[in-house]
Amino acid sequence: MCLKGFKGTELPGSLYLLQNLKDLVLLDTRIKKLPSRLGELKGLETITLLNNRPKGRIKLGRNSRITTLVIRDDEYDHRPKNYNRFTRLESLDLSRNNLVAMPSLRGTRALKRLDLANNRLTLDDLRKEKSGGEELILTTNKIEKLPPAIGYFKDLKKLNLNANQVSSLPPEIGRLTKLEQLSLYKNKVSMLPGELYRLGNLKVIDLYYNELHELDTAIINWAQLEILYLANNRLLRLPSNLGSMKRLRELFIHHNRINSLPGSINGLDSLRVLRVNDNTLLEFPGDVLQLKSLENFDIVANQLTTVPHQLFEMRRLKILSLKGNPLDPHLRPQIAQWAREAIARQRVVIHLEELETTVPLEAR
Repeated sequence: MCLKGFKGTELPGSLYLLQNLKDLVLLDTRIKKLPSRLGELKGLETITLLNNRPKGRIKLGRNSRITTLVIRDDEYDHRPKNYNRFTRLESLDLSRNNLVAMPSLRGTRALKRLDLANNRLTLDDLRKEKSGGEELILTTNKIEKLPPAIGYFKDLKKLNLNANQVSSLPPEIGRLTKLEQLSLYKNKVSMLPGELYRLGNLKVIDLYYNELHELDTAIINWAQLEILYLANNRLLRLPSNLGSMKRLRELFIHHNRINSLPGSINGLDSLRVLRVNDNTLLEFPGDVLQLKSLENFDIVANQLTTVPHQLFEMRRLKILSLKGNPLDPHLRPQIAQWAREAIARQRVVIHLEELETTVPLEAR
């Protein structure tokens, strides 16, 4: 239900007759209190405040039913001082509020998800008493340095710091032993601390658009990792023991300066997606041919002069991109023929200058 443009400062009495109400949206209102009486609505789980403009801060009455609270477009600090009166609150969304300071989370023991995206936070005020939850979203803020206090968020499973200015990670990040997803897309990280490599529960790491020059062989500790985003960095090579990551399903290393792949890559038994386009590979990485699960292989815009016939015989391959390589003119007709045969045999999509072929999805 959406209550839009309501001019009163108290919720209308008729609202409490809606016993099946699950979501309540207050848009362009002046509500000064969410009373305890809302607890009478046994189905009510989510309250969203959009552009609410009371005099002073809105107050929260005690409530043991609300699990999700969204407050947005509150640029005049009308937000509650704390949220602990919503004793079952699991998700708190304070994105797009022009926040410059971390909200008080004292007493929010049930909180699992905190969304603080698109604010002006620096995390300079991050403290132990403000920790808690399994998911922390800090996308698009003003964060330049991740403070040591991040180590107090020991229950975190997802940490999103995308689109900030983070240049380094503190050793205390190693305390986040439950962390499964770490997103640092579009930051300025040039080196990963040794403590990060000790996080053995990581499943997804996003390091797109950073300034990394290398990875340590300690990646062997990322035994649970499934997706690794390393594109648009300054990598010259990958660790020699890359193949030890047996659960890795997707590897994105495009737009770097890599001129060869480690031989151990043939040990990535679960790898389905490999994007190594826009690098400086001089020779085709033959060990890739042993990747029995590979479905999507992009090696566009490298320096290859030839590719092996076996590439077109990989049984699980669905998409193969070869464009932008200086293939030997004498070999191009033969390579194009191999491609045509693979298309006819496997219905694989192959991107090559000589033949740009796309097979309809329904035919696969």
